[in-house]
Formats: sequence, structure tokens, C-alpha cells
Amino acid sequence: MHIEPRKLLGAIGLAAALLAVSPTALAAGDDVLYQIQPGDTLSELGYRLLETPLDWRKLQRLNRVADPVNMPVGSVLRIPVAMLRPLAAEASLQAVQGAVTLDGGPAAPGSKVGPGGRLETGAGSFVTVALPDGSRITLQPESSLRVLGLGGYRGLEGQDARFELERGRVETSVVPQRGPAARYRIHTPTAVIGVRGTDFRVSTDAVESIDRTEVTGGLVSVGAGGREVRVPGGFGVVAAKGRAPAAPVELLPAPDLSALPSRFERPVLRFEFPQLAAAGAYRLQIARDRGFLEPLAESRFSGTTARVAGLQDGDYWMRLRGIDDSGLEGRNADFQFTLKARPEPPILLGPANNAKIRAGAVDLRWADSPDAGAYVLELASDESFSTVLRRVTRLESSGKRLDLAPGDYFLRIASIRGESDQGPWGDALKFRMRPAPADPDPPKQGDGTLELSWPAEPGQRFEYQLARDEAFSDVVVAAAVAEPHATIALPPPDAYYLRVRAIDADGYIGPYTSPQRFVIATPFPWWLGLVPCSRCDRQVATDQPVAARVALRVADVQPVGWCGNGIRMAVAHRPGHLRRRHVDEFAQRRRRCGGGRDRRHQHRPHRPLAVAASGTRRAARAAARGGLRAGGDGCAVFRAGTGRPCGRRGPRQCNAPARRGGAAGSPGIRGIGHRHRGAA
Repeated sequence: MHIEPRKLLGAIGLAAALLAVSPTALAAGDDVLYQIQPGDTLSELGYRLLETPLDWRKLQRLNRVADPVNMPVGSVLRIPVAMLRPLAAEASLQAVQGAVTLDGGPAAPGSKVGPGGRLETGAGSFVTVALPDGSRITLQPESSLRVLGLGGYRGLEGQDARFELERGRVETSVVPQRGPAARYRIHTPTAVIGVRGTDFRVSTDAVESIDRTEVTGGLVSVGAGGREVRVPGGFGVVAAKGRAPAAPVELLPAPDLSALPSRFERPVLRFEFPQLAAAGAYRLQIARDRGFLEPLAESRFSGTTARVAGLQDGDYWMRLRGIDDSGLEGRNADFQFTLKARPEPPILLGPANNAKIRAGAVDLRWADSPDAGAYVLELASDESFSTVLRRVTRLESSGKRLDLAPGDYFLRIASIRGESDQGPWGDALKFRMRPAPADPDPPKQGDGTLELSWPAEPGQRFEYQLARDEAFSDVVVAAAVAEPHATIALPPPDAYYLRVRAIDADGYIGPYTSPQRFVIATPFPWWLGLVPCSRCDRQVATDQPVAARVALRVADVQPVGWCGNGIRMAVAHRPGHLRRRHVDEFAQRRRRCGGGRDRRHQHRPHRPLAVAASGTRRAARAAARGGLRAGGDGCAVFRAGTGRPCGRRGPRQCNAPARRGGAAGSPGIRGIGHRHRGAA
């Protein structure tokens, strides 16, 4: 392929001229470079390009053209913009988010903006402007942008777009510019940024009079303070008012977002990521599209956790970048995710997280969700719910009772909207079903003490109560101990109830055990050992311990309390044995003997009862005179001093009134004996 030397030199010269022209030079001279084509003459170019055709002579003087008819093909002709015939154009608003104004009025998508138009955004607001050539410029929150010029020039290819960033930030994506009139410039109070096709960000701080430019792709020229700096992709520059731009510095790398989940199920999104070295802050943006032409939210924050709220369910893109100490924002990290947070799960009301519940039934309760028509719950043995123990669907109430065995459980609930639109699972909670508390051990009575003990688990402390009634309204002793045992002073003879509850190391207070009843007995009277069994006629040896007496067919002896005259004892009979009865069973049938005189004792048939007279010494004398009397299915009135019954048996009542002088066949001490009324 043969190329004419003249054309080759012309192309090289045009390229050198294009590279030599800087944004500041364009701003000062405001010229367009035109490459001479075959057949071009200055007069013809004047009629085709210039606002005033006869101004071609000015072009001849400006460019020192010797022959206006035979100009070298490929040579470069410098044409001032003011001499060109302009072609006006308009941009349109592609996306509007939040409070955005156009020339002081509300802005809406599709609105047109031309030279002289001004756009302003409020907090959390965005607007994206689409230019005729396909370039995009996005005005960030709390920013102001004015359109200085937009359009082209008759007879020349390319778009001329000029903007003034009065305050705030813009992000631009410029398509490659072609043609001699193609240019894209952003003016700030401090600098001029010019490009021919690139992605970059510009911010201006009116208070500090500092501009920052970050180039993410392509090449950008920044001119300020009489000097210009070329900034390649991946670098940024800071320019202060009245000073030359600083040397470009490399931007921070993109943050690592590989650990983020692709699906979020809560209305408030939480993004956590590793710390980026040299980053003092971060900027996060949310948009519906990958190009971030329709941003929805933005925040600047420190730390490695970002939160975003107010998004509806759907698919989104997230963009995150670090900010260094000079305020330059680094490379972008883009991430796509899905939000499915509705219908929201209900709030669990019970049981509480990490609650401990006694084994049996557990009541699950939750609040009504306004978007839910029904609920579904799952119960599992592990936090990941890989082993689901129970699943209940289409619950239309806000509660459910489940019978569960002891163990650890995990519970989660979700809402159902309509027929099948199930929302996300709520946060799982853990609770423990514990076995019912073991009853305390039987109290052990010592020499003036009472020893209490009960089962325990490591780390527990305890509270116990001792009361006279089962309802524990009359509490005798209440104390807290760290060990599963306690020793207290022996309480007075009576019937008592004991209950204990455990407090775990984590503060959980368990329920009380079921009341345990026990009796503190009165010391065994020596003379009661003389009382034989009314059936077998065997006498209890007084020198035998209690266990031995029981072995001798005396089942039990229970004290029934004290009176003003001494001890009262009640001993009940069962076939072949004497057994204990509570005082309340005999309170209405008790008769007291005293004063040296025997009184009648009437007993219900088949309910034999023996009653000891009050007073220890009197009891002995009364036993010697008339013995302990009993009636019913066997007479147990003992002959005085013999320890043997009289031998009279039968269901009839036994009356043994006191008589002095004795009676035939009934010898007694000092003439006191007894007889059977109604006997033959």
C-alpha cells in the first residue's frame, strides 16, 4: 500500500497538534483544528463553516496561508470557535431521584436542558443527564451544575459540551469523541478538566477551594494555576485554587466484596467487608443498573460496615470505593444482589431467646404481621436447620402449643402473603427444654438440727422454703445457698412442707419443686411402750429404738401438738398394728382425761382410737388406774397395772366410769377399776 509523503506528513502533524492542544489552551484560544481535505479552499470553507463567510481572510492571516486555493492536503487549520456557525442541541434528563430542580423548578425524567440551564440536587438526590452523543453525566447529592454550551458546528463532526460544576460532585462516562469539533470539558472554580473519551469523577469544595479529579478509565487533562497535568486511568489529582495541580497519585484499589451474600432478607441491608489499607472512609452507592445511571442511594461512612434502608424488593447493584487521606476516592468495586425482605417475618414474643423451659408443653407466640395471611414455622435441632424436627404450615393464628421432650431446639417463623408468596425466615431463636426438677431428699433429723439436701447441677445456686402449709403462706424458713444442702435448727414438732428452686450460672431461675411434706415428731413417751397391740397382745419394749418398735408391729406414733396440760398423743389402730394419724382426723373425737378422774370415751365403730391423758405423770397414773381406752371392733381398755386388755371384745361401746372401791372381778390400784356398760 502506497501512501503519499505529503498526506503522511499531514496526518502526523494533525496528531501532534491534537496532542499539543490542552483543555486550558482550548479554553483560552477556544479554537477548532480542521484537517485540510482534497479540494478545500479557504473561501469555500468560509461559506461552509463560518458564521460570516468573508471571515476566511482572517483565517488566512491567523494560519499564515500563502495560497488560499492550493492548500496542502492534511495540513491543520486553526479556526476560532467564535467564527464558526453553531448548531444548538439539548440534553435530556434520563433519571431523577429525590429532590432535583431544573432552573429552579421541579425536574422530571425526560425534561430537556440546554445551554444556560442549571440543575441542583438535594440531600440523597441524583440526576443523570443524557447528552446527544450518548455520553452521560450524573450529578451527585447536594450539587449544582450549569450547562455552558451544548451542540456542534455546521459542517464539522463532533459534539461540543461544556459544563460548570459550581459545587458538589459529578460522575461522567464520555463516549470517544470524534471530529474536529468534539470536546468535553468541565469547569470548576479552580480548574478545567478536558477529555475526549473516558470515565472520571470531579468534585469541588467551595469552602476549601479544592478540586479533586479521579480517572477510572482513559486520559484526562487538568489545568489550574497556569499549568496542566495529564492524569491516566487509575490515578487522581488534587488542585487548589491559585496553585498548579499536584502530581497524580495512584487511586486506592477496589475493596473486597467476595464475602457478601447475593441475597438479603431484611429491609435494612447490612454490608460488611474487610478493611482496605490506607482507606480512612468509604463511599457506597446503590443503583438499579450496572452502569449506575439510575442511582438510588449513597452514603459516606467510616468503618467496615455499611447500612442501607428504604429499598423495595428487587435486584440491585452496589458500588463501594475507599477514600484516602487526601480525599481522593479509589477504584470501584461493583456487586449485584437481590433483596427479598417482604412479607416481613413476625416478631417472636415467646419464648425468649436462650430461654430454659421445663419439659412438657411450650407456648410459641408471635406478633401479627400486617402483610401476612398465614405463617409457617420450623423447629430444628441445629442452628442451620439441616435437621428439621417439625414443620407447621398455614398457621392463621399468632400462637402454637407444642409438646416437646427435654433437649435444645431452634425455632424460626416466616409470613405467607397470598397463596404462596412466602417471605424470608425470621431470626432463629434457641431455647432449651429441661427435665422437671427432682424432688428434695427426705429431711434427716439430727440432734437439734434438720439436714436438707436435693439434686443439683454444676454451677447452680439454690433457694429453699420451709412452710407449715402447702400453699406456703406460712413460711418458717426461707434462705439462699450456694450448695445443694443446708442444715437448719430443728423446728418445733409439726407437719411441714419443703420446696427448692435452682438458679443456673447464666441467671436462669427455675421453678420450685413440688411441695414435699414431712413431720417433726414429739419425743416418744416411755410409758407408751407399755401399750400392747390390741390385736396381738404384744407389748412394745420401751428400751428398743424406734426401728425396733416398728418391727414389733407398732407402725408409727404421731404427736398431735401440745396443750396447756402436757403432751397429747393420738394412736390409731389398724389390723395387727398401731399406726399414725394426723391430729385433724381425731380432733372431734378426742377426749381428755385429767384431774385423777376417768371420763367416758365414745369411739366410732370400726375406728379404734387410743388416747393418752395429758401430763406425763398424770398419764402414768391414768394408765395405772384405767389404762388407755379404745372401742370399735375390739376393746382395748387395759386392766390397771397389768398391761393386758380386759378381754371384752365386740362392736358395742365401752364405758368405763371411775368408781372408788373397785368392783368384783375388776381389781385396780387403790380400788379404782372399770366395767362395761350394757354387758351381761
